[in-house]
Amino acid sequence: MKEDQEETDDMMFEQIMNKIGSRGKFQKRFNYLFNMFFVMLASMPYYNFVLAMAVPDHWCHVPGRNGTNYTLDQWKEITLPREKDTAGLLSFSKCKMYVGKDWADVTSSGLTPTDHGLQKHDVTSK
Repeated sequence: MKEDQEETDDMMFEQIMNKIGSRGKFQKRFNYLFNMFFVMLASMPYYNFVLAMAVPDHWCHVPGRNGTNYTLDQWKEITLPREKDTAGLLSFSKCKMYVGKDWADVTSSGLTPTDHGLQKHDVTSK
């Protein structure tokens, strides 16, 4: 009995909404804007984790490149040793560089921790 009353109330409400225009310009615009705003707000906390956990590509800064014609990749090949990273891939060392002033003969050089800070990959340079 009560269910029948609720069904008729729902049907009456639908009929009234259809007569006055339930899918007008305002309702469409309001629904799109409200839903887009909600999705952006709801997704922000998840993107915060992604942004906070991202580590930019970085390596030891080895001074002296300005006096040469080497590109950044060539300079890294000459001055930085390669090591296995956490994923097991071979990459440039993050904190060690070759010792010595003769960059052409890196085999005779040892390794040392960086004294000149770190250099990071600048995305805007590409």
